[in-house]
Amino acid sequence: LALLTWWSTIEPSNDRAWPSDVAILPSAEVNGDFVTLRNVRNFDYRSDTDYTPRWTEKTVDLRQLDTLDLIAVYWMGDAIAHTMLSFGFAGEQITMSIETRKEQGEAYSPIAGFFRRYELYYVVGDERDLIGLRANYRTPPEDVYLYRTNATKENIRRLFLEYISKINRLHESPEFYNTATTNCT
Repeated sequence: LALLTWWSTIEPSNDRAWPSDVAILPSAEVNGDFVTLRNVRNFDYRSDTDYTPRWTEKTVDLRQLDTLDLIAVYWMGDAIAHTMLSFGFAGEQITMSIETRKEQGEAYSPIAGFFRRYELYYVVGDERDLIGLRANYRTPPEDVYLYRTNATKENIRRLFLEYISKINRLHESPEFYNTATTNCT
């Protein structure tokens, strides 16, 4: 009972010692049909641990949002995949990945993910960063598959705006990642 009481008092935070790949939270501003994305990750990689951080700002026009791709990344054999979404704006892709926000020196554990170990983090980036990291720089390289969906433009827009809403909420009020309930899928 004492352990459960202590565990329930653990609070998520945006103020921890974060590694540079998750140090800055993305945010967005919606102004009519235009969405300005801040802190879009666009790193230059030499390896999965050696990179030059670069955060950019990008404005997209929701009227040009016309495609949605599902990306499946198999990192532990055929049974476990990480999923990401890539939103197409007249050929320009914005990719979003729901991930754990690990502290510096902390390793990922699916078991620890059940127990308030990591904060929830949405990476907003370009495909070159998010897919390229996994396919070209991780050791061993991960198998990456991209699937174009048949979603309607209205549903793509609704999903994109839901992601934007969640990104802004996490910027203001952090939440815990949970392996079962708030994971990448």
